[in-house]
Amino acid sequence: MKPVRAELNLRDEREFSLVDYGTSHAWAVFRGMPVRDDDVPFGSAAKVLDVVFLGLERIASWRHVKSLHVRMADQAQKAALEERIGRIRRSDSVYFIEEGSLEHYVIASRVYWAEYDLTYDADSPLVADSGVDGRASGGATPPLGPIRYADWEQ
Repeated sequence: MKPVRAELNLRDEREFSLVDYGTSHAWAVFRGMPVRDDDVPFGSAAKVLDVVFLGLERIASWRHVKSLHVRMADQAQKAALEERIGRIRRSDSVYFIEEGSLEHYVIASRVYWAEYDLTYDADSPLVADSGVDGRASGGATPPLGPIRYADWEQ
């Protein structure tokens, strides 16, 4: 499925965790899982939201994100952060990831997101099946809706 460019103002109430990352193509996956029901077996699939940052340069976040709100920093916010941490490449964006916080961010070239029926520990189809990071594998896991993305060119 071809990704669709979208406006970035992603909010979701699931419990998000940094579940995977790769260093060769520099990516990170935050996965949102619904609150676990004790009556559902541990290995059961659930409707998850994968948020994948590609061209990853830096993450400033706890492993768990309390209230996901992914949005792109404006030029003033990016400049203020650059004064604190040093140069940010023009082709990279600063993505704030937690509601109400300018301290939890990811610096990357783009972000993709989509919903899937997956177990918590399954590889993200956004990096494994779709070949977004060049690691295309066998049978694709179809998303439950469109695959969306945003980058600095918006």
